[in-house]
Amino acid sequence: MYDFDWQAEVLWGGATSHHENEDSLWISGVWKPQDDFHYLSHDDAAPLPCIGGYRPRWAGLDSLLILQEAGELTEGRIYTQSIMITQIDLVSNPGSIAEYRQKIIEHAPYVDAGLIRWIQLGEVIDIWESEYGSQPNLLSWLEGDISP
Repeated sequence: MYDFDWQAEVLWGGATSHHENEDSLWISGVWKPQDDFHYLSHDDAAPLPCIGGYRPRWAGLDSLLILQEAGELTEGRIYTQSIMITQIDLVSNPGSIAEYRQKIIEHAPYVDAGLIRWIQLGEVIDIWESEYGSQPNLLSWLEGDISP
């Protein structure tokens, strides 16, 4: 009935089945996973870059900002944090959009200072390639810097 091909261009986040015991996959940064069994090992020859989602929601962003202010993030590396609103948020909490808007307003000084950028996933890869020379960076929530 349909005849088409689909090819992934980027991976995002890391997860386990039912999101159980996955905090070892909370990574900030971009890299190319070697394979299914070496997900946190970068391989320049791997086909897909992966954008780390880091810690769920705003706590991850706030912890990255604390590390940045303390000078604990390596200069010249890309750090990532995904902020998304899910369907269950919208359905179960009618005020969720207003809450997200308020959080964005609270973080505006960081945007104004050039310390964070609100961008889409495709833009992350463009920035990683053009501004960071595709240098892998993996900051683990549990283990700290695990970059190669």
